[in-house]
Amino acid sequence: MKLRLWAVQILAVLGAGLCLLAMTILLVKFNHQPIFSWNGVTLNAIVSVLSTASKGCLLLTVEEATSQWKWILFARRPRPLVDFDKIDEASRGPLGSLTLLWRLKRGSFVRLGAVIVILALAVDPFAQQLIQLRQELRFVDDPNSNTLYRAERYSRGNEVVPSQNDPDSSYSSLNADFAMQSAILYGLSQPISNVVQQSQYTCPSSNCSWEAFDSLAVCGACNNQASHVERLHSDELGEARRFNDVTTFQLPNGLTIDNLDNLNYTIALGLESVWMTTFGTSNPNDTNSFGDSDSLIWSMSIFKIHPNASNASAVWPDFAVEATECGIYYCVNSYKSSVQNAVLYEETTRRTSAFRNPESWQFLYVYPNEAISSISDMTEAQNASIAFDNITSAANRSDLQLLVPSSSGKPTAYNLSQSAVHSISAYFQSTFTGKHQEINPNGYYKQMGQVPTVLYEPSINQALWETDNLTALFEGLAVSMSNAIRSGADIRTPQQGKTGIMITYYEVEWPWISLYITLYVASVAFLIVTMYQGREKAPVWKGSSLAALSFGARVGGIFQGMVDVDEMEHEAGAEEVKLMLEYDDIPLDDLQVVSTATTAT
Repeated sequence: MKLRLWAVQILAVLGAGLCLLAMTILLVKFNHQPIFSWNGVTLNAIVSVLSTASKGCLLLTVEEATSQWKWILFARRPRPLVDFDKIDEASRGPLGSLTLLWRLKRGSFVRLGAVIVILALAVDPFAQQLIQLRQELRFVDDPNSNTLYRAERYSRGNEVVPSQNDPDSSYSSLNADFAMQSAILYGLSQPISNVVQQSQYTCPSSNCSWEAFDSLAVCGACNNQASHVERLHSDELGEARRFNDVTTFQLPNGLTIDNLDNLNYTIALGLESVWMTTFGTSNPNDTNSFGDSDSLIWSMSIFKIHPNASNASAVWPDFAVEATECGIYYCVNSYKSSVQNAVLYEETTRRTSAFRNPESWQFLYVYPNEAISSISDMTEAQNASIAFDNITSAANRSDLQLLVPSSSGKPTAYNLSQSAVHSISAYFQSTFTGKHQEINPNGYYKQMGQVPTVLYEPSINQALWETDNLTALFEGLAVSMSNAIRSGADIRTPQQGKTGIMITYYEVEWPWISLYITLYVASVAFLIVTMYQGREKAPVWKGSSLAALSFGARVGGIFQGMVDVDEMEHEAGAEEVKLMLEYDDIPLDDLQVVSTATTAT
């Protein structure tokens, strides 16, 4: 077997393999990568060129090997002469290959070449399916224009304390920062989905993301107090309450709600009917469930009356009584923020490990004298309280500090100044209680008169009465206050995030490359078997027309006098011929034609 006679086909197979390898490397390299264009040349164009080159090399090899099978099969044994023509046609294209599969009766292996040629028709459609374009939102670092803020210290708020030049003045006056006042009212009047959007951030696209970070914040919580409600009748309330038959509901901290017995929910009959009472305080000791909070800003105990759902004709005291206590307090939150389609989303988790530094919130100096005497009489709990008091608050204090333990050993500190703490506390005292702050209850919502007139005090009780979800209301309040702290902090650290960009990228559909691999393996196998089968008896003439013409004088008599192709094919199908290289004592190079049929003359 002389390899040099197959040199072109061997090089073609190697070239097809190199093209397939190069195409695979390109697909691996650019899979899931952004699309590119180099001087107008795209990846699809490069892959198409390599695919076409690979297919061309394989078809060259397979068609030449298919042609060689004419000589291999006719050198073995006598065959119908028409098979010579069909194999020759198969080496020229898909139509001949399809005819070969249908018409060839013997010589099954040559059919592999025909199958390869037919399957090669699908290479170009497969190449189009191999590379798909996808779109994906990808986030890239954008430190200059993508920011969100965290607060480490907040000191906004105006506090005027007595001066040494005015020893007769022992009272301090305060004003919470206007942005904080607005945030408090906004948090009570808007759903939490709107409140979150008030956080200050910059995002140059409609999609951004930030890694989790900690920030000084305000947290809110509501606790169900139904199990602590005590029901009392006027007989149990002392002489002052015995003028009428009255039933009272009471919480441990003293909040009550009462109405005349048999009062109808919808018909007040010209009498006063109380549907909600509240007690607001900044003193943890006056709460039912926030006594352990050392950073409490405000707590509200709330009684709300609802119609009896199971009995529409029910009268007092057989109404549904809702008892809840809600509070807000300074805390440290962990934020996982993202902007999606221009809407800000924040996953907020309270850092439960945060604690108040016991060495913070200490008196620095005390003035005037009245404050000194007041402070000297304070209990330990009162001394630790962050509630505003118009006398003792005149004394200067250090920052209120919350600490969060860290893996480095040194806790992270978050501070609030005295002016911020006291001004916010004073604002709650004046806004979240009625005219008589020290009376319990210090807020209500009621109706009076035969044509009911709604009365409520303070104004925020309208929001408490109208909401169906107190927990969500106070969570919204906490989020709004946290936004004000983060946007107005003294130490406002920008958190750099990532900007989302819609990227068009390549995605390789690897199953579509299976056809390339199948055709390549089949072509190599077909070539090797062809070279091996023709190593002894068949010359390597492949598709040479001159080789075929050399038999013209020897087989031409079969077609003597015929001019119609169909007639020739019919005659060739009935005539079996063997082309021999080696037959008895005939020399190897003396090719002969042996006919096994008699031709009529």
